[in-house]
Amino acid sequence: MLSDLSGQGSIAREGLLKNYYNISTMNLSNPWWDKNIVPNFTILGNKLYFLAGDINFRDDYAVAVLYFNKLLIENFSYDNPYDLVDSGKWTLDAMLYMVNGFTQDIDGDGKLNINTDRYGFGDNGDIIKHLIFSMGGKITETDKDGIPRIAEMTEAHIGKVEKLYNEICNNDNVFVGDNNAIVHAMLDSRCLFYFEMLGAYSQFRTMEDDFGIIPPPKYDEAQGNYHAYVSNGWTSTYVVPITNPDFNRIGDILETMCAFSTDTIRATLYDVLFTVKYARDTQTARMIDYVVDSKVYDWSGDFGWLNNLTGCYTSLTNSKAFDFVSRIEKVSKTVNKTIEKMVEDFTAAD
Repeated sequence: MLSDLSGQGSIAREGLLKNYYNISTMNLSNPWWDKNIVPNFTILGNKLYFLAGDINFRDDYAVAVLYFNKLLIENFSYDNPYDLVDSGKWTLDAMLYMVNGFTQDIDGDGKLNINTDRYGFGDNGDIIKHLIFSMGGKITETDKDGIPRIAEMTEAHIGKVEKLYNEICNNDNVFVGDNNAIVHAMLDSRCLFYFEMLGAYSQFRTMEDDFGIIPPPKYDEAQGNYHAYVSNGWTSTYVVPITNPDFNRIGDILETMCAFSTDTIRATLYDVLFTVKYARDTQTARMIDYVVDSKVYDWSGDFGWLNNLTGCYTSLTNSKAFDFVSRIEKVSKTVNKTIEKMVEDFTAAD
């Protein structure tokens, strides 16, 4: 069964799905399966209920990217973002340098308006959550027993969140809000960077200026790899109902279909849609490889049961003070109880 990942968590907890590790004909290390979803959503060390790979494409559509206006980058003599990505120098500070230098009150009314003025960066919401993942952070982390836990509030983690609060949330050059208004600003050459999922690609097909796609920025150059958040609400995954009469047969079918999908579905997605139909340059495919290879899934994302935890990040956008640590402390007891109940449910399931 293929459906939205965000809706599959509850039925897995109810014991209605088969554990992929218990299907003997499945080999989760095969290259056609998403190499990131398996470790990220394996719980208790040996249980996995959601699977994606070359057989479906919405797991790729659901990965976070940055769209940018290539012409505006050239007009402002900024460094080529593609070169920065390739050299490992595409960082938050490198992005903010461009963002902060681009914004302008075009109509001169003394205030910035996304419908008339220029903005360096646009995000339709959840910007802290989006960028904390790209900077190497997580909202939950899996411990040695395979149990999701609240990410450790280290000095480094708190420092990253605080930097985002100070330099993104309290930055007039950054617009967070109406998605349609941001898209219109992009099409109208008034927005330099736009944070959205890869599946939004097609809405820029008619854009007059050339645009590019790059992964979200690293925290600094010392960070080894790029990371891109995957929206559990956007993505789809395959699940196997526990009522199926022949699990090994289902495993054979899934393995065969996914293997053949590498040269069909995935090839069409990359060779036709991403690199021919929508792309404006030859470098797009390489950038998308960076993004897809760097996927980060998280138990806190869009399932609903940990909304109070993710809210500690997302609500900072409108906060008048940086009270992130106290927010985490306030919800920790409730979150831990929620996780305990979740673990009980998964322990009882197949």
